[in-house]
Amino acid sequence: MLRSLVGSEMCIRDSGNDAQVERVLADEVVDVSACLPAELTERRLAEFVYRIVLSHPHRTLWGLIAVAQADGLRAALGLGLVEEKDAQLDASTNIGLFKKATTNKANIARSILARLYGRRGAPFVPGLKDRVEHNARSRQYLKEMIHQTVSASEAYIEVATIPNPTNLLLHESLKIIGGVRDSCTMVPIPTVPLRTAIRDIMWEHDDASTPTEEEQLLFGATTPGGTAVECIQHILPAISLPGGINAPKVLTCMSTTGLLCRQLAKCKDDTRQDLIFEQVFGLANALLATSGSQSLTGSGSSASRTRAPPGALNLRTYTVVPLAPLTGLIQFVDNTMTINAYLIGPTKMGDGILETPGAHTRYFPNDKSSHDARAEQQIITSKHGSAKNDPGVLAVVVAQFATLCSQFTPCMHYFFYEFFGTTQQWLEARSRYALSTAAVSMVGYFLGLGDRHLSNIMIDYRSGEVVHIDFGIAFDKGTLLKIPETVPFRMTRDVIDGFGIQGASGEFKSGCEMITRVMRDRRVLLQTVLEAFIYDPLVKWSLDVDNVKKGDEASRRSVSVAVQQGGDVGADEAAAGAAGVKPKNKPRAVDAQRALTRVEGRLKGMDGSEVLSVETHVKRVIHQATDPARLSGLFAGWTPFV
Repeated sequence: MLRSLVGSEMCIRDSGNDAQVERVLADEVVDVSACLPAELTERRLAEFVYRIVLSHPHRTLWGLIAVAQADGLRAALGLGLVEEKDAQLDASTNIGLFKKATTNKANIARSILARLYGRRGAPFVPGLKDRVEHNARSRQYLKEMIHQTVSASEAYIEVATIPNPTNLLLHESLKIIGGVRDSCTMVPIPTVPLRTAIRDIMWEHDDASTPTEEEQLLFGATTPGGTAVECIQHILPAISLPGGINAPKVLTCMSTTGLLCRQLAKCKDDTRQDLIFEQVFGLANALLATSGSQSLTGSGSSASRTRAPPGALNLRTYTVVPLAPLTGLIQFVDNTMTINAYLIGPTKMGDGILETPGAHTRYFPNDKSSHDARAEQQIITSKHGSAKNDPGVLAVVVAQFATLCSQFTPCMHYFFYEFFGTTQQWLEARSRYALSTAAVSMVGYFLGLGDRHLSNIMIDYRSGEVVHIDFGIAFDKGTLLKIPETVPFRMTRDVIDGFGIQGASGEFKSGCEMITRVMRDRRVLLQTVLEAFIYDPLVKWSLDVDNVKKGDEASRRSVSVAVQQGGDVGADEAAAGAAGVKPKNKPRAVDAQRALTRVEGRLKGMDGSEVLSVETHVKRVIHQATDPARLSGLFAGWTPFV
């Protein structure tokens, strides 16, 4: 058995040699350590997770606590039991956040936390030296940090699971207000990335009189480079409710340095799949940076190479912090709006200070309204479903779709005129828009990402970059819906309109080719990261086809919107809008392996038995994404005419 962690050059082999575990440096995999709790089914790997958390608690404790979060966690750490009313939380949610875990995975996670907390006991690997006990001071700091992180996690879960809050001021009786204030100052804010590298000092430093760098971090002081660590001071009582059937809450956390950070607390939503995609996006960015491809050097036209600002070819990411199986925190994406809000409206800026009609209404008031266009699209979609085997009828349907499109004029290019006042700003913003769209389109295509309606695509009105959210429909699950998604990514007329006069043949195409080339060259690494999630039983790899066909499309495909941006939020597609969609009962590892096989085929450029060149591959998927015969049959809520 071989379980790779970050590539073939670094792995743990089940060879019976216990010393191998000790020789693997935790520092080298700290950036992917959030993946590791998903594989806590092997004691040998659990020992490795223990060592990583011991060295880098700031980066890893939240993930480990999320796996262990159950009513047995406090007892395992000797922190006292939560009150019965707190343990039950809201029984109507039926999500069992504190239900005692019976899985081996949760039990091992709790054992690791108990061991880190300071309890003595037999190590997982006999004979491995538990070196942290040589430094009583570090052990005490780590113990207090675990205590504070558990308390903060419980407080976030409590406020996330309030079903329908009527008061926008949180009461002091809630843990998030009364329990967190000034008592979690050793806990870094989970949604603020800790970008500094921390050396593995806790294993090597035996001089208790000299604080280590890690100890300084535990006190929320500064990193070795002098950068302040943003730890939790308190949570402001005022919240906002962006909307959605699961009532997500926008919280504001004040750090120990005075920084205000907004966070989105969600429940009834498994945020771990979002975390997977953000990690893959981060990996893709790292590969682009190391290959020198982020400015399109080496491909595309000379105009594309000189026009693109540095680092433009990248995937915009945000922080996702799972707290429990169906609860999590998400970094609030500031300075953004959904593309749906800009084009269709109403457009809200910030906290709703500025609200205007959508661009289509403002610039083309005589065009068909979006409401009427969507109703007509619904009729076209229903005709398309019955015309699959009749080329004549299909041609009529495509012609009707073309007529609808002619009555709804693209206007995305006005976005750059409105928000970027100088020629240089306009040019750079449009370039960032095209290249960031290329990056996320191709990576999303490789991973089978669906549900790319315009409320799941945000745009930064200060840089022009796109930000994709809501990754519940992934690994080709969209093809199994009652109205299947047949396009590889979103490339509708309005999206193309923002690219400029060259359309999809300019910077966008060059960016697609570059990221495809990089992903092909490093496909083994990408597959290795995805492989880690085969063993997580809660990752949704497939849908029940029978239930999909029986499900009510209107409720299942209710338009979800950007939970990261206040005012543009709706139902979560994956968790709440998927009525009638259930995991298959067959062995989930089979579904996972099939999904990964499809990913592998795309990364190799396979189209059936044919291996495509990068240029041909990109040209083909762009053609599929813009094919009217495919777009005309999509779900009306996806708004293929926009």
